[in-house]
Amino acid sequence: YLLGTERAITTDAPESVLITRLESASAPGSWMLSLVNVTSSPTRPLRTIVPVHDIHVSVRLPEGRETPAYRHAGAFPAADSGATGAVIEYAAGVVSIKIPLIAEFLSLRFDPVR
Repeated sequence: YLLGTERAITTDAPESVLITRLESASAPGSWMLSLVNVTSSPTRPLRTIVPVHDIHVSVRLPEGRETPAYRHAGAFPAADSGATGAVIEYAAGVVSIKIPLIAEFLSLRFDPVR
């Protein structure tokens, strides 16, 4: 509503994937993109999280933060999250990320290039 038609984060992920961009208080200029998958089977209590495949996320950076002034600095969890296959592109103030798989959650860290 407040941003009009411009969104800081756009995605083709289902609404059951919650996405947040967090600035680091301890490392100025660094930020995290966290994705939480709450897609589940229809039974309650939840017994199964349904993995989400092949999603795209674009993050529009704040004014004054040029790309590619950032580098992908790591992912958690890396072993089974699919993050190792994530494709990250930087262009015109936007970070575009293609993520092959999110099981339960994924966090990607970005640090400024110094």
